[in-house]
Amino acid sequence: GHLYPGRGIEIILQVAERVPAAWFVIIGGREEDITACTRQARARGLQNVDFLGFLPNAELPRYLVAADALLMPYQHRVTSPSMPDTSSWMSPMKMFEYMAFRKPIVSTDIPAARQFSEIISIAYSRGEFADSISQILRNDNRQRIQRGFEIARQNSWDIKVEEISQVIHAYLYSKVK
Repeated sequence: GHLYPGRGIEIILQVAERVPAAWFVIIGGREEDITACTRQARARGLQNVDFLGFLPNAELPRYLVAADALLMPYQHRVTSPSMPDTSSWMSPMKMFEYMAFRKPIVSTDIPAARQFSEIISIAYSRGEFADSISQILRNDNRQRIQRGFEIARQNSWDIKVEEISQVIHAYLYSKVK
């Protein structure tokens, strides 16, 4: 992903200060953003945050498998170069990918995560985000993880393509009548 404003790097840096026993690995971001974020982390004295930059998709699974928890630290306003704010309507496929890897997930309170609050730990503050990570590192999360995996299977790319195809087919069929 990118390190656009609102994507949560600020949250991760604050949480990394509160949970020094955890190692935070951030994948993605343009070189200039990585340099700026690394500078911020070092200025705070953080040794538990690494910025790896963009990696080929084929390499991502090994990082996801190695993780103890996966994070979605989106803020209430998420921007990108082409969109002023995507937070109210986005449905990050990353969330389903995380569920498919059978890992505990911690997210800020965004609408897409809210509908899966029985699976995803929703944090309403940076303190709760840090506490959720600490709890995940201490607790058994198997039931929550298994339920997330089942939901991920129901929201795979193949299923989404099929759903979209059905909508397009129904629309085109209605125009023929």
